[in-house]
Amino acid sequence: MLRRLLLSLIICHLSFSHVAAQEFRIDNFHENTMEMAAATSGVKDLNGKLAALLRFVVRDDKFDFDANLGILKKTEKTGEVWLFVPEGTKRISISHPYLGVLRGFELPLAITSKTTYDAEIIITNETYLRTLMQQAAQNGGNHPPKTVTDSVSIRQADKVSVADSLSLGIISPDSLRVKESIPNGRLNDFVYYNDTPQRHSRKSQSARFGIGIDYSALGAVGPSVNMELIINWMSIYGGGVFCMKKASDIGVYNKYVHYLEEAYDYSCMKAFAGIGFLLNPRSVVQFTLKGGMSVGMISGKELAKKNTTYFDDEKKFDHTHVTTAFVALRVGLALGKHVLFHVTPEYSFDVDHGDTYELIKEADNTIKGWGEGFGLKAGLLFTF
Repeated sequence: MLRRLLLSLIICHLSFSHVAAQEFRIDNFHENTMEMAAATSGVKDLNGKLAALLRFVVRDDKFDFDANLGILKKTEKTGEVWLFVPEGTKRISISHPYLGVLRGFELPLAITSKTTYDAEIIITNETYLRTLMQQAAQNGGNHPPKTVTDSVSIRQADKVSVADSLSLGIISPDSLRVKESIPNGRLNDFVYYNDTPQRHSRKSQSARFGIGIDYSALGAVGPSVNMELIINWMSIYGGGVFCMKKASDIGVYNKYVHYLEEAYDYSCMKAFAGIGFLLNPRSVVQFTLKGGMSVGMISGKELAKKNTTYFDDEKKFDHTHVTTAFVALRVGLALGKHVLFHVTPEYSFDVDHGDTYELIKEADNTIKGWGEGFGLKAGLLFTF
């Protein structure tokens, strides 16, 4: 009985020692829906399927990684480690010679092919972190140290404040103006760009702004410009179409006296707005289901009236409108991280119009195309 109790105590002691030895954690693990690095990497598993990408922000190059399905490729970048893993990976293990082992960490999300996931490795031993930063400062601040002396006590814990980082030379005197905006806290909460500390965002970059330049080949023929706000898988957009094709010489013929009583040249400008849903935002070929409303503003310039007795050169304008609802499917090809080429077929439904529109659309299909039927546009979307 005593022997069993002693054995239990030893096992508990070893278990607690193992927990205490792990002095780092994984933080903010999330899917980055706007990143296409995994989809364009070309790294594939044994079945020919594109790998998923796990990207970890790190502050030390001594971390080693393993996964339950193996790691297809490991790439070390400045301040980051990229791990390409097969779809279906569920657990990873991370080890460090000084900070211990995080074994069998359960990934909080399902790992799928062609998807990029971001996370941070937070060093919770602040004394080790401070020594790391101090050696980096002594090396000129450009590279992390390759080794940390054995004299560092892994069991100690301390906070590294802004004053500490100033004394270590991590923040230059030119950046003292930002000192008041940084609360006393841990260096894990900050990253330094050009000697200026910036707080890490706990969320991925989820919003982008876009400017689109398109040309419509059917319906309202002409160039268009639009602005788009993309938030994760949804987009909100608006813009205008400048119709180049006019409808000319549409007139009212007086059958009793046999002359053209009125004649007009019509032109149109359209304003539109709507929302879209990105069906696969992280792929090279992207599909976006779109819908919205548009208003066609039609202007008719009256030609000179003519008959057998007089000539009247007075100019007049006749205005009307057509309001439509439309649905569209944008098929895009990513030409890079910030450029998308697309072809977008759409269909418009007439929901409201002026009296003149009802009359003149029967005379010319160009006018009918401004408000109803199929349309096709192609162009480029630039995102920032």
